[in-house]
Amino acid sequence: MDLGWRTSDRSRWHELFDSSTFHLPEHLTAKADPTVITGDEQHFAAIAETLEFDLVVLIDPQAFGEGTEGAVDRYVAMTRATQQLVILTSR
Repeated sequence: MDLGWRTSDRSRWHELFDSSTFHLPEHLTAKADPTVITGDEQHFAAIAETLEFDLVVLIDPQAFGEGTEGAVDRYVAMTRATQQLVILTSR
């Protein structure tokens, strides 16, 4: 599967999937001021921790990184599935 970018390139991954809920177009950047949205982002993060899905597809789990942070990211992704977990690797 060619996604047009390398999943192992974490910096590119974060460009494509911005972690902020308030990733807005340039003309609306003032609405994404951290002093305004910090509380909302914390609330959304708390909600996201409780989300579960019938099916989770995990692509290149090794691309999540190494060490404790990578292991935690993989664990969280893998434990969101309530029925099926599919793991796809490029190797």
